[in-house]
Formats: sequence, structure tokens, C-alpha cells
Amino acid sequence: MAGQYTFGKSEKLTEKKIIDGLFGPVTHFKQYPLRLNLLPIEENIKWEYPAKVLIIVGKRSFKKAVDRNYQKRLIRETFRIHKSELYEAMGNSKYAIGIFRMGNTPLTYK
Repeated sequence: MAGQYTFGKSEKLTEKKIIDGLFGPVTHFKQYPLRLNLLPIEENIKWEYPAKVLIIVGKRSFKKAVDRNYQKRLIRETFRIHKSELYEAMGNSKYAIGIFRMGNTPLTYK
């Protein structure tokens, strides 16, 4: 996985039951303007990658779809570049990751 800078369809979280679990009591980290929810997944689930990601930018924070899509694009790009470090830290564990954009301060890519 190291050095593989892609973010394909198989890394996106689409299972409704797991998405609902991300909104319950889970481990989370906050670093304004982002909140990261981590939901451990059982070992018997067959995933190609150690994690699947869900990215949400609220309509309340960014009214225009163009702005929401831009914020999601920046988050995806950052995840794509740094995911090898995350996967190394996770080891053999599997997680569903929810990245939620809070606040209306725009992110910038530098």
C-alpha cells in the first residue's frame, strides 16, 4: 500500500448499516474545522483496503454545491496523499472513517 496515491471506489464507504454506525457513539477526534469518527470493523468483513472513508460537508456551512464539492475535493486530496501513513499506523485493524467538515471557514490547499 505504501506510495499508492489513489482514492478509488473500493475505498469509499457505501454500506448503509456502517454509515449509520458512524453517527453513534464512536471514537472521534476534532481538529477544527474537521471531525474524524472511527468505527472499528470486524475481521470477517472482506475489504480490499484497511479503511473505507465517508466525507461529509454540510449544507448549513456551505450553501452552494460548488463550495461543498470544492471542500470535499480538498479533503479527498489530503486523504489520498497521506493515507499510506494512516494505513501503517492502523496495522491489521479495519476501520470505517467518517470525515465531517464543521464550520464555514474555507479550507485551503497549500
